Amino acid sequence: MAVAVLDGVRTYRMCAPNVPGTAKVARDMVAALLHANERDALVDVAKLLVSEVVANVWMHTKVPQLTVDATVRPWCLLVSVLDAEPRAVPLARRALSVEEGGRGLCLVRELADAWGTTWFGGVEPTGKSVWFELRDGTRQEAQS
Repeated sequence: MAVAVLDGVRTYRMCAPNVPGTAKVARDMVAALLHANERDALVDVAKLLVSEVVANVWMHTKVPQLTVDATVRPWCLLVSVLDAEPRAVPLARRALSVEEGGRGLCLVRELADAWGTTWFGGVEPTGKSVWFELRDGTRQEAQS
């Protein structure tokens, strides 16, 4: 895991194989980072959303590895899951009641303060990241 610190902003990076167990490793990593940075209020939602975006890479791409970036700022957590598959477009869709899956990005849309997809690599994208932001309202109010 790599760490970068600049002006109280901490960014952690984990590269991992694109296998089912990576979702657990990623959510445990993000939970540990939040606990270490005294951001406990964000842990439960962050774990759920990290699981969803990492699992989407495993379920919808054939890439051998993915990268999880977690940036802890004084007012929020920003998580980005990067993969090298630009054609698998992440969409939040309404799942049928009988479907076992298909709700992950709807959860991200409903629970995150912001979320989106960013393609990288120029005109012919070479990959993408699905990211979400969780804001800690108590810290944000305290800084105002």
